[in-house]
Amino acid sequence: MVGSVFLGQSVISGFLASILCDKLDCRRGCMIGGLLAATGLVGSFFASNCTHLIISFGVFTGVGLAFCYQAVHISVSHYFNAKRSFAIAIMQMGSSMGQLVWGPLTHYFIDIYTWRGAFLMLSAFSLHLIAIGALLRPHKNEYLHKKQRGGSAFDIAIFKNIPFDLLMFNTTLVSLVLGMFFFHFPAYAVYSGTSIHASALLLGAIGITSLALKPLFGAVMNHPDVDMWTVYSMSQTVSGVVTVLCPLFMVNFTGQLIYAVIFAVYTTPFFTAHAAITLQSVESKHFGASIGILQSVVGLGFFFGPIVGGWTYSVTGSYAFAVQFAGGCLLVNTLVMFAMKAASRGKHGEDILEDNKFNDVTSCHNSDIHTTSRCRGDVHRLKAASHLDIPVKSAHAYIYNTTT
Repeated sequence: MVGSVFLGQSVISGFLASILCDKLDCRRGCMIGGLLAATGLVGSFFASNCTHLIISFGVFTGVGLAFCYQAVHISVSHYFNAKRSFAIAIMQMGSSMGQLVWGPLTHYFIDIYTWRGAFLMLSAFSLHLIAIGALLRPHKNEYLHKKQRGGSAFDIAIFKNIPFDLLMFNTTLVSLVLGMFFFHFPAYAVYSGTSIHASALLLGAIGITSLALKPLFGAVMNHPDVDMWTVYSMSQTVSGVVTVLCPLFMVNFTGQLIYAVIFAVYTTPFFTAHAAITLQSVESKHFGASIGILQSVVGLGFFFGPIVGGWTYSVTGSYAFAVQFAGGCLLVNTLVMFAMKAASRGKHGEDILEDNKFNDVTSCHNSDIHTTSRCRGDVHRLKAASHLDIPVKSAHAYIYNTTT
């Protein structure tokens, strides 16, 4: 229960984090999150029962880390436009490194200092998030988006965006599959005759594969000849087909390792391109809210995925059907992404495209115009803005003010 609350609390904290970052800024959002995480870990040192841990570790630490995660994603999205996928991929490497490092390190702390001492050690490390947050210099686009929202922290109009609604459904299914996979795949391997220690290596192989491929996929999806939507969609198709056929790989450890590596390869685009696709699907003023909403959706998927897998196993007495159900979800997602692509070609999609083009233009002004080739000169920037169907007050006045 402690772990479920820790993972599933992002259902709530996603909304809270987006509101916090929009009302304040990403810097203070991350610093507040780091303080909450450290407080929760210190409070866990004094725990005498699981209820205490649910509140201290599950709620305080979970919400604090979610705030930090959200703040960094929003900040990076503001700073990088042309190479956003690559920037996010580099950042996401931290998640893969964390899978490899913090699990064994935490076990080491427990062996040396007991679980109470381990909480204190982790609390000390989490205080570094406050210093990291202080280094998140607010981008000028953050202030522009606040003015566009007119002071409102959350605009329900975002739910009228059909492409974004479809992306929410896509994210729900992928998160459901990932929650089911990471929780039950090692048990499925043991059920198929693999030792417990060997089954743990399968998740390690996934982490190493993902760590190696995230920057590669990020760079590929920034190439002008590569369609990010196609890579994102077809990778889920391949993952779905392989997962439906997963029982064929489970006969021995070699087959299980092959499946784990393939699964890692074709789910990596979800982590590297998801934020970039999200920000292509909404207006720039909804960047923070959209990431917060999808963070909540991911929490729902991770919360219910293990439950669905466990219920399926209890009913059928086998993991095979649960895994094939997961593969079917990924195949459905292929159709969802094609529908999303079609919806993005409509009038609303054109409005979002023009809005994000203007966001690229304003990002140019905030960079060094003398060293950025595509942003060189006031005339170039004003011409770029004049081709967009946006109010003169929003384009010309803002460009003039930021330039002067």
